[in-house]
Amino acid sequence: DAVVDRALVKAPNNANVWVLKGYIARRAGRFDESFNALERAHSLDPLSLDISGQLVNSYLQFGRFQEAQTIMAQARAGDPTSERVFTADVRILNGLGEVDRASTMISGAIPGSSWRSYYFLRLYVAMLTRGPDKINSALDSFPEEQRMLPGYPETYAFMKADALAIMGLEEESKTLLSEISKRI
Repeated sequence: DAVVDRALVKAPNNANVWVLKGYIARRAGRFDESFNALERAHSLDPLSLDISGQLVNSYLQFGRFQEAQTIMAQARAGDPTSERVFTADVRILNGLGEVDRASTMISGAIPGSSWRSYYFLRLYVAMLTRGPDKINSALDSFPEEQRMLPGYPETYAFMKADALAIMGLEEESKTLLSEISKRI
């Protein structure tokens, strides 16, 4: 805290230092201070998708969906094809209880070639709908090369196990979880 506060004395208009202050405050459970710091960072650099994303994540964690929507509308205007903006929009719709709208949004999207989270997000929303057809479609269309994220190699397998359980395929889910536990 003290180092960041000293940095802010020297560079009060440095958005990155304000983001750091927001992280530290959030980790310490000082959420109002965290929001204030992230909002200050965003006011200094409203076009930064990183800062917008951090502020939106904080808003979503506390159910502040309207504020998250406002920030994402600004970000969307700056970069309408951004994966981060798309992901945040879907998460906001989910938070608002508009799972079907989020599902429709995902089905109509054409992911960019660099979009790493699109298929995970599509599967996540399909699981929220609890519809076996949507879940199977998301599982079947998930490209093999996208299933292993660097640093998170079992994410797809864990999500698939959850999806199987949601569809009532408990034994298949347990078998997959057992296989995962042997690999990690």
